[in-house]
Amino acid sequence: MKVEIFCNKDELKDWLEVAKFSNFEENEKLENIFIDSEFEKEMMQSVDFTEKLPKNFQITFGPSILLCLKNEDGKIVGTSSIRRDEHKRSAIQVNNVAIHPNFRRNGYGKFLIEDTKRIAKEHSNARYLTLTTGGSHYFYEKIGMRLAGVLDFEDCKRYYFYSYIER
Repeated sequence: MKVEIFCNKDELKDWLEVAKFSNFEENEKLENIFIDSEFEKEMMQSVDFTEKLPKNFQITFGPSILLCLKNEDGKIVGTSSIRRDEHKRSAIQVNNVAIHPNFRRNGYGKFLIEDTKRIAKEHSNARYLTLTTGGSHYFYEKIGMRLAGVLDFEDCKRYYFYSYIER
């Protein structure tokens, strides 16, 4: 099992089917989760960008670099994407973190974050990994990410996390 750079347009539908759960709330019904057309368009641009990366690329402020976690059968069970954090040059921002609901509670999520961090370390000089979530904040605390703050909106909360990248 390994997190890998994702640039296979033929598998984009499979990637999106998992990534759509990145905004999934525990009490939400699975049938209410859908792929927004703007999100799909943005991810297609990211696939195009990722496809052209040289082997020794550096993570930039440009489009996100898509990552996927495949299980032993080669099925995409997890997704994430990375890019330079727009607000903190020494940080890598992680987005679209998702594990398909059928594969949760098996260690895939922790592995996905750890291997995403490994890729960030290999392809940048960043010292931090940052991410935000509206749902699974206990999970991120459990795997050692540090809570930086919470924004409490009228209809939801956003949790802001960071983790050091050991150099």
